[in-house]
Amino acid sequence: MKSIFFLCLSLFLLTVFPQSTANGNSDIKEPLKEKLSGKVLFVPLDERPVSLDYVTETIGGAGIEVIIPPRELLSNKKIAADTDKLWQWVFEECPRVDYLVLSSDNMLYGGLIPSRIHSLDMQVLTNRVANFSKIKKINPKAKVYIFTTIMRSPREGGNTEEPDYYLTYGSKLFQYSALLDRSDMGALTLDEEKKLAQLRASIPQTIRSDWFNRRARNLNVTNQLIGLNKKGIVDYMALTRDDCAVYCASHHDFRRLQDAFRGLPQSQFVTFPGADELGMVLLTRVTNELAKVTPKVYIQYAPGAGGNTLPGYEDQPLSATLLDHIIAAGGITVANPSEADLILGVNSPENGVTGEADAAHNIIQNRTSTAKFVAILQDFLQQNKNVAVADIAFSNGADNTLMDLLEKEKMLPNLKAYSGWNTCSNSVGYALGQGMLADYMDVELQQRLLFIRYLDDWAYQADIRQAIEREILFPLGYDRNNLGPLEAKVKEEIQTRLQTFADNHNFNVKIQETSLPWHRAFNIKIEIET
Repeated sequence: MKSIFFLCLSLFLLTVFPQSTANGNSDIKEPLKEKLSGKVLFVPLDERPVSLDYVTETIGGAGIEVIIPPRELLSNKKIAADTDKLWQWVFEECPRVDYLVLSSDNMLYGGLIPSRIHSLDMQVLTNRVANFSKIKKINPKAKVYIFTTIMRSPREGGNTEEPDYYLTYGSKLFQYSALLDRSDMGALTLDEEKKLAQLRASIPQTIRSDWFNRRARNLNVTNQLIGLNKKGIVDYMALTRDDCAVYCASHHDFRRLQDAFRGLPQSQFVTFPGADELGMVLLTRVTNELAKVTPKVYIQYAPGAGGNTLPGYEDQPLSATLLDHIIAAGGITVANPSEADLILGVNSPENGVTGEADAAHNIIQNRTSTAKFVAILQDFLQQNKNVAVADIAFSNGADNTLMDLLEKEKMLPNLKAYSGWNTCSNSVGYALGQGMLADYMDVELQQRLLFIRYLDDWAYQADIRQAIEREILFPLGYDRNNLGPLEAKVKEEIQTRLQTFADNHNFNVKIQETSLPWHRAFNIKIEIET
């Protein structure tokens, strides 16, 4: 009789409290953690969805009230925000918040792109820096967190996000500044000295002056911001190298700032490669502080080079970048997965060389190292561990082999977060933020954010975008940054192909709308219904 009683009781409990499946799925729709409370004023890097919409949706899903500027106060690609009006809005709103998380690029230059093309006078910029001190006078109890970027130096020429002359002289400016950086470090060979002289002669002096003078002003401003951080006017500062390399102008500027921030504690200052993920990372830090928790993160690399990988567009090993991001997001690393609140699976390339997602070899392959990686993650899911995946094997899109295996093993719905967009640091920041906060969200929201990343980073960035370019844009003489009158057709085609992809992969989602930020094909915004 006792055995029948306990069997009946067990069946009853299973009905009332459904258990997780072997893959970590659960029928429970409520958040696993109690939602938080708090008010944060947030000024993003720019108006793109990755900088604003997806970030606020993630943090808001944890229960935090995120107050953002009216859209008309933000920049529009190369059109700078009205910083005077933006500051006025900040002053009016800051008395009622607990934290302010501010992009200094937006508050000082009017946006990320304007920070690379402005002609602002140094005194104007210094006056704007002084505005940060006013926040504490208005609301002494509020914590002020800022994130700022060191002006990037792209390898390739182009004027989409740079001054117009970068289209013609961009590649030469990169090479020239890289050799100047090497020269400054005493690493220049005789052949490189000759190359440096040739490049200097081939770039008009007016262009060199414009580019380097702007960098000098931005460097001066960043020094001033570090000074505010030292004084406690800025409580936390994240300084990042946007689109950098081991030798380049960004790296040179970074070295010149090191004396200014040397000795600042991790609780006050952090620096790493990256840019677009900063809003997600710092708002995650704020959320963890409001929750009074320090998430423990175990890093699981794919077999191979792992932490020794030097990702494209970055200037330090992967292991350092991961540690920096975890600390910035308010977490710590642990050596034992059993102690971890989050397993961060890092799909690093076996040979330590990251490629581009549109490369011909980003096809589904029989890759032993990836199969082993997926098996390890599957084991963690079967232990009911929270798993997030940073897919950094390729820049600007997902690894098709990884995604195919995750799908075959039915693991896609069971991850807490996934990210594989743009640079390594962008992916890491999103995977950490959405992974750390997933348990505060309603299950429907967590799943929707997860599948948006699958559709964006995998379906679109790794596959559909290239097809759109080959089949529609290139034949008519357009590129992804110049849609012109084709934008409506491109948007319609993207939405149709995304829905087909979702249906073919049994995602059970409806694509409600797609849009093209900055009127180009490189980035999209996806709205879905699950």
